[in-house]
Amino acid sequence: MPAPPAALPVRDSTAPPSGVGSVPSTASGTSISAPFTASDNTNGSGLATTEVWARFRANDSVASGTWALAGSAAGATGSVTVSFGSGPGIYDLSTIAVDLAGNQVVAADNAGAAALVHHCKTHGTEQQRLQ
Repeated sequence: MPAPPAALPVRDSTAPPSGVGSVPSTASGTSISAPFTASDNTNGSGLATTEVWARFRANDSVASGTWALAGSAAGATGSVTVSFGSGPGIYDLSTIAVDLAGNQVVAADNAGAAALVHHCKTHGTEQQRLQ
């Protein structure tokens, strides 16, 4: 009897969607835990990692800085600690999920973040979410 045929490779060209979950409306300290979710398409290659990105601006009247990787984790759900290292101001948070085929969404304005999800405004050690 002949051997069964080898499995065909998965052709995956679809970028996996992701997003930042709800962050606390107020918090004390110099960081928050930013939860995320991500998913791959049906019959996709599977998720490799989800990255959480942040950028800072001192207030609403100044331009945002560049996106910086706050952290990453494997899996469809998890959380990353986002530090408020630039002090009081507004922190924009976003995510990028990468699948095992290397697909990812890339924003037009920066290679670092796909879709802006939350703005976190800090006042010293207290921050609140703006929508």
